[in-house]
Amino acid sequence: KSGETTYATDINALFVNTLYEYRAQLKWGENLTEGQLKTFRTAEPTIETLDPTDIKTRTAKLWLQYDFIGVSGAVSFSYRISGESWIDTPWVNVSDQGTYSTLITDLTPKKLYEFKARLKYNENILEGQLKSFTTWSIIMGMWPFCEGTGTTAFDISGLDNHGTIFGADWTAGVNTTGLSFDGIDDYVRV
Repeated sequence: KSGETTYATDINALFVNTLYEYRAQLKWGENLTEGQLKTFRTAEPTIETLDPTDIKTRTAKLWLQYDFIGVSGAVSFSYRISGESWIDTPWVNVSDQGTYSTLITDLTPKKLYEFKARLKYNENILEGQLKSFTTWSIIMGMWPFCEGTGTTAFDISGLDNHGTIFGADWTAGVNTTGLSFDGIDDYVRV
């Protein structure tokens, strides 16, 4: 080309997280001029630890977000009771970008847990930021009293400790319905 212009080219098949050097060259006739040596580093995959959900007495659902930027690999979690040894979940193969979750079980009630997301590509392992949650204390049941009619107060904890209502009357509640007790002989037996 002749005159003053800007030239750009696409380079394909680069490795992730790699430092590359380049320089421009200008050739006219037998003359060759080289520009200043420049460098750039290609991006590497990213991993982000997201907030947990569905925290119960003995279980919690852990979440992560990943972006492999054109390569593939695997994701997993490490978790522990605060201050104790790490427990690793199995690696799960993924590619591209997205979110992933897993339900961890057999947790100890009323304990502070720490966890972090992990991402593996080639021989590299990246870790997301550390997050925490506290498991519920041991419960016997959870009764929202939202039935509105009948003589059964259903337990929604999953333990099926339903209650039988004696004497109490259904009334308007804070969110739905509730029970009104006379303070003498009304009760719910579980």
